[in-house]
Amino acid sequence: MIITFPDITVEITNSVMRALSKFEQNSGCHEAGGILLGKYIPEEEYYLISEITEPNSYDQVGPLYFIRNCQSAQKTIEKRWEESRGIVNYLGEWHTHSVKNPIPSTTDRKLLVQIVEERSNVWRHIFMIILGTNKTFYLGVADCKHRGKIIRETVRRY
Repeated sequence: MIITFPDITVEITNSVMRALSKFEQNSGCHEAGGILLGKYIPEEEYYLISEITEPNSYDQVGPLYFIRNCQSAQKTIEKRWEESRGIVNYLGEWHTHSVKNPIPSTTDRKLLVQIVEERSNVWRHIFMIILGTNKTFYLGVADCKHRGKIIRETVRRY
């Protein structure tokens, strides 16, 4: 799936969408989440989200929250960076909401600001995918130049 905004293009591979779809959250169940990995082609302002991590036993979860384990995620980021010889890196976060048309909570928005403030991202843009119900998802794009504020967003079906 390719999503084009006025200033950047984001491709989410079919394998990522299939992997995400396994975690659609039913009402009353716990949220799930992880990180987004992929690459950036600066000449084209093109991001490719090609991998996700899946939830693990170190994460904290509940019906209305998901807190990923930072150490586990960092190990994965470093491993993929080395394996890809500096091409694949951290692109952002994903998690679930048990609603048809997901939107980021205040906590979700603060997370993107925190990621930028801590300089956890390598490239200018950082992404958040929130998987909803009925095959819907939210894609938000935050920008370092805007201190981690979401500058582009869309809700789509997959």
